[in-house]
Amino acid sequence: MWRRMSVLLVLLISISLVLVGCSWGTSSTTGTSTTTPVSQGTDVQMTAYVIADGGTYFYLKPVKVKVHFDSTPTLEDKLKMALSLLASPTIATATTQVPLPEGTKVLDVKVTGSVATVNFSKEIMKNPGVGAEGEALALCSIPLTAKQFGIEKVYVLIEGQKPSGANGYIDFWGHVGLYEQPLTAQGCQDTP
Repeated sequence: MWRRMSVLLVLLISISLVLVGCSWGTSSTTGTSTTTPVSQGTDVQMTAYVIADGGTYFYLKPVKVKVHFDSTPTLEDKLKMALSLLASPTIATATTQVPLPEGTKVLDVKVTGSVATVNFSKEIMKNPGVGAEGEALALCSIPLTAKQFGIEKVYVLIEGQKPSGANGYIDFWGHVGLYEQPLTAQGCQDTP
């Protein structure tokens, strides 16, 4: 009995080693050895819109950015990252600035068809001192950035709340308000 168990154990270990060895990244059909790469994530090219100085006017300038995701991103992941770039000083240059105030976070994004609801942190309400033109461009940067993902309309929430006079979030920096939602790219100029 002991001998039979030992033979069976050795046989099982041998079969396991053969199976593991045969499946260790080689392909018997080509005769060449290949290793299966470890998932390195996904790089996604996206566009964010920054405010550019045209000399006597300002305009929204598209900036291409390659973003790395550790796993395959969902539509919501891509949209959240693209909108987060609008407050990231890393995409600004000497002649451009990000449209949203520094520290603004995209807390959540929900997409249904071509409509997105974006929940921003309260930092979006910090007045960056860009005047009415800059405020209008900042509001336009949101739907223009979202449009690359097939989003036609964007509803804005701030800390989970709809902008209203009651919570103080309706006036976007003092000049331009969030009165008319959803935001759309219609009427937004993205080039000089």
